[in-house]
Amino acid sequence: MTNLFDRSTFVPTRLASQPHFKTPLGVLELSVSVAGKCSSELSPKAFQNDDLSAQVFVYSLDEAAVELLLCPAKTLLPNGMSVEGSRASILRVSSEIDDLKLSYCCCWSPKVPTPEGGPSCGEHLEAMTWDSKDTMVSLGTPDEEYLVWRVGREIPTRWREFLSASDGWGFYVHPLEDRGTIIESPGLMKGESCELYFKVAWSEYREDDCSTWFAVDVCYDKDLPWWPGQDSFVVNK
Repeated sequence: MTNLFDRSTFVPTRLASQPHFKTPLGVLELSVSVAGKCSSELSPKAFQNDDLSAQVFVYSLDEAAVELLLCPAKTLLPNGMSVEGSRASILRVSSEIDDLKLSYCCCWSPKVPTPEGGPSCGEHLEAMTWDSKDTMVSLGTPDEEYLVWRVGREIPTRWREFLSASDGWGFYVHPLEDRGTIIESPGLMKGESCELYFKVAWSEYREDDCSTWFAVDVCYDKDLPWWPGQDSFVVNK
């Protein structure tokens, strides 16, 4: 199978843990389910880049090529806004079978009590924001409406009919109570591929400040590579 991410600057590394975001409020765990197999039950190969800022997890499955990249995230912030940290988790999957079932989840580790906060969705963005007296953290991913705009690029054109269905909003991308978000895809046919992602950002708590929310917003320059060191992903339409 072809590599889904450019690993030319990556070297194999010893796997210390499953993919996760480490934030000031605790650990947000990332999990993938493909063809009924959960990433937590698999033993991926891990690769790390030269400056240790990014990792790629490669899962060996007969049903699909599955790769997960953890890396710094590009952000577009209004003037006067700032964040202390921003990371992304990008999932790329290429199916070898028809009707490949796929879900992708980011939520607080069971060891982390649910922080104050919850859904903070906006136009085209499925988001959650939590805070303490010192820190605020936001988690974001595109909602169905935005995904429709990206068919033929990061996701298959065939998904348009599912994502655009009258009862589709909040069906494929939705909160897990107040603890995180899950993306449950319409599924992939043989030869189809997709890219799905989560962005997380954190900063010092400032009342009525939306910096972390804007940092995980989905808007970006679609003509430039989004993830440092990686080309933009275009699927088989």
